[in-house]
Amino acid sequence: MPIDTEMKKAFRQMWVGGALGVYFTAVARNLLTDVFGQPGGLDEPHIIRYGYVLWFLVYFFVTNLRITRPPDRWDVTFDVFQAVIGFLVAFALGFLDRQEGFSFAHQANAVIASDLGIIGIAGVAIVLFPSRDLKLRRDVKLLLRVLAIVVAIVSASAAFYYPYDLTANARLSLPALWILLVLFVWNRMKAMQVQPVVVRLSRGTFSPDKATAVKDKLNEAGPVLEAALRQLRGLVHYYVAVDDEASTIVNVSVWTGVTEAQQMDMLATMLAQGAFEKLGVTFDPIRNYPTVWTVTP
Repeated sequence: MPIDTEMKKAFRQMWVGGALGVYFTAVARNLLTDVFGQPGGLDEPHIIRYGYVLWFLVYFFVTNLRITRPPDRWDVTFDVFQAVIGFLVAFALGFLDRQEGFSFAHQANAVIASDLGIIGIAGVAIVLFPSRDLKLRRDVKLLLRVLAIVVAIVSASAAFYYPYDLTANARLSLPALWILLVLFVWNRMKAMQVQPVVVRLSRGTFSPDKATAVKDKLNEAGPVLEAALRQLRGLVHYYVAVDDEASTIVNVSVWTGVTEAQQMDMLATMLAQGAFEKLGVTFDPIRNYPTVWTVTP
């Protein structure tokens, strides 16, 4: 039985909220100790470690700004994965337990672990959320993820071959990763303001004496259509309704954008309308309607 969307949404909010709380508490506790507990403030080794751990904290926070929306297929899986990676990196850097992780004598290992975490998160994101346009210059998120992987590989390689001289990491690689993160945040915020929610409407009419047969066919097709719909990105709601008096059937769906709604145009389950047409159902042209305004009680 598929996991209910509301259950996934509730788990995601609980997981992300808890993970961010633990992560932020660990960073804040160590920051107070390191800033006020030693003369001269933070030295370069500490700055490198805080640079990485704060990178993960900001990234995890920004990727979940729209957490109140229904999750897509891989959102929950990815949130769990990136939180686990973040905790492993925080442990390696000594933020979860100051007595564990890599000591400052093994600073290069801490840098390598952090870079591997970035490579893992960016790589999995590319796999789970494939680009609609494989040309890097057209997909900013894909480009930024690829660049982050490249920079992290260079950084980890430098730390591996020159473990006692991490100047390049502190002055080049880490600032480059932060620049990419800032660009990612800017792109993410921009995308949140661009697309209105889209309502997709499919309407068909049939002979009054076919009402029972049409309903039976809808119930028969329901499980197959549900399974197919759960594979699509951006679906918020989907409704199937029949008006017996008007002898009309409607499929109303709500999507996060026009591109997401247009996935239905190529969905084989929806294209197979022959069974309904044999029952005399006549379908109107399907339309996608970007919303002007909404009311959410």
